[in-house]
Order: sequence, then C-alpha cells, then structure tokens
Amino acid sequence: MFGLGGWEIIIIAIVALLALGPDKLPDTARKLGKGIRDLKRQTRELQATIEQDAQIGEAVRDLKAALRGEDPPPRPRRPARAAGGGEASRDGAGAPAQPG
Repeated sequence: MFGLGGWEIIIIAIVALLALGPDKLPDTARKLGKGIRDLKRQTRELQATIEQDAQIGEAVRDLKAALRGEDPPPRPRRPARAAGGGEASRDGAGAPAQPG
C-alpha cells in the first residue's frame, strides 16, 4: 500500500494516535478514507471521459500501445487526389520549360 511496509504503517499509526488523541483519530481516519474514495472515483470518471472522447481516446490508445511495444492500429487514409488535379498543373510547375 503506497510502497509502505508493515513497520512504517505501525509507526505512522502511533504518531497519529499521539498527535490526534484517541477521540479524534477514528473521525479523522473516516474523513481520510472518504477523501481517498472520492479521489479514486473522480479519477475513474476522468479516465472514462478521456477514453470516450474520440480524438483523445485514440491518442491514449496509441500511446498505451507504444508503451507496450506494439504497433498502433492503422488509421484510415484520406483518398489521394486525381492525377493532374494537384497544385503542379494549376501554376505551371509541371509543364515543360519553354525556350527563351
């Protein structure tokens, strides 16, 4: 739990008992537990919202796949322009040079 060992938790409990006293300790522990539960709930809600958003969710999935060492799923490509309909034909860049 939070990277703490058994002895560390016991020391923290003893210090809390000495600092708060036996009367306030149960109420403080309840408030702390409720705060942690609320924080976890809000974290889950935020994660669900992010995953539901199309753009952000796709980016998060790609990032997770990259962190796992997988290739991201292929994205659909936009259709290519028809030959002769691009910029080169409009400004004359694709035309042969004229002798001067």
